[in-house]
Amino acid sequence: MRNRRSAFTLIELIIVIAIVGIVYYIGFEGFKLIVRPPAATLKTLAKTLRASPAFAEGGTLMCLDRCRTCYFRKNISENFEKIGLRTSLENSVVYKEESAGYMDEATFGRYDDHPICLSLPVYRGGILAPTVIKKEGKFYLIGGFSAQTRAFSSLSQANEARNADRETLTQTGAFF
Repeated sequence: MRNRRSAFTLIELIIVIAIVGIVYYIGFEGFKLIVRPPAATLKTLAKTLRASPAFAEGGTLMCLDRCRTCYFRKNISENFEKIGLRTSLENSVVYKEESAGYMDEATFGRYDDHPICLSLPVYRGGILAPTVIKKEGKFYLIGGFSAQTRAFSSLSQANEARNADRETLTQTGAFF
């Protein structure tokens, strides 16, 4: 009469555990997951720049190709270098002050034969120059005196807030 075996031996269990561990390592641990940070939106752009050490000394931020690719340079004597900043600013319109508080749609020209959609001075600490950007029917005031991006329903409201910030700066003697 033969003895029937009703369980696994210790060696068989160790071999199975080793095989499961190897498969787990190859499947999950062996491959690094590439996690892309979320694109900077109008509401998070100023905060993103302030938090990044790359912008601590200031410079110029420039985005090309409908704001899909961004470049940065620390001073005018340096070349622009591509940075990993992703934005969701496609189809946005940037406004700049033309004269005595009057805002007009900004045109930035081209860089390496690519249209520039955004060009912003960045001051020490990653603080943006006050800029009004229109996207999806809203006007956003980014940078300047306020650390928060503010949304307005019209260009004139955004411009009034920008001028109020300027007045506060003038009265307090503070800089962005």
